[in-house]
Amino acid sequence: MCIAANEPPLRDPESAPRCFERYRELLAAEAPVEACELGLIWTFPENLRYEHRAVVVASGTTAGHRLVRRFDEPGMPETLIALGFGSTGGFWPPW
Repeated sequence: MCIAANEPPLRDPESAPRCFERYRELLAAEAPVEACELGLIWTFPENLRYEHRAVVVASGTTAGHRLVRRFDEPGMPETLIALGFGSTGGFWPPW
């Protein structure tokens, strides 16, 4: 049985997997679990290129700050509200 396949998506960076304690138990069967940390982890290949017409804006940049101000002043666009972003407080870096 694959426990991970039944995990719902983590929508909050402060949340924990539903079966977190079960994962610890399974790992402890192989070796003692000395520490557990939760967080977002991903890697991308170096020099990742993708041809597109969209402008990519990243957090922590001048363009990123401008985008957040644009969403804060008149309010979030309806398309982002429909995705569950009620405010820019839902953006957590890096984005």
